[in-house]
Amino acid sequence: MFWFTGDSLAFKPEPGDSRHFILEQTAELQTPSGFRREPTRVRMESLLRSDVLAVDNDVVELQSRSLHTQLWEQDRLGLDTEQIPEYSDRLQSMAALLKAGIVERVASDGQVLETNYVNEAALAELTEDSRLPEPVRDMLSRDLSVMHTYQPAFPSGKPRVGVSWQVPARDMGGQSLPAVQYEISHVNDDTVSLKFRSVTTEGATDSAAVEIEGFMELERLTGWPRRAAARISGVFEYADQHLALKSTMTLT
Repeated sequence: MFWFTGDSLAFKPEPGDSRHFILEQTAELQTPSGFRREPTRVRMESLLRSDVLAVDNDVVELQSRSLHTQLWEQDRLGLDTEQIPEYSDRLQSMAALLKAGIVERVASDGQVLETNYVNEAALAELTEDSRLPEPVRDMLSRDLSVMHTYQPAFPSGKPRVGVSWQVPARDMGGQSLPAVQYEISHVNDDTVSLKFRSVTTEGATDSAAVEIEGFMELERLTGWPRRAAARISGVFEYADQHLALKSTMTLT
């Protein structure tokens, strides 16, 4: 969702603009100690609608919500927002959270400034649910945003092949991610493509074990993404223990 203003890149969709996306996520989680032989596998697919509510001083207010989501745990369908059993309060809360969505404030450089869930009651119920693994909660939050995973902090200057810049280390889902380097790999009248990869910074500790790579293809005239993908792998800390995580995210 990036608008080309003059000779620089900026996030600036028009008020009232709307887009639909297909998001797919996979996560494989395992304790390095080997207490669990088979890793925990989670897969999520969603049809998402994003609407621009307002644009104020180069800050965009964006609401995104799920029109349909399916989630598999260990290759078993555990959630389908179109077929929720009445007896399951947990699944009802998950579906309510996804369908209500989130409202984000996004700066002109593509960085997410603020995120709020529309259905706070459903969020509170899920947060208190000890049966909902933390990685699944993180996937639910990423599933409602086409911005958070890819926010590239555009630099000033003309977009041309070979231009590169670095985004500092940041947190995602409570986990520390390393610095990432972006580079413009393709430019034509219709699209601009970026590729990115994590970089090791001097003195890095926990984030040094995490690797990130991916790409984005953007519509030059409308500013919305056509395609994007990211892969994250490394050792993270969950519930006071270190877990090996492999995760992929795609957006079309």
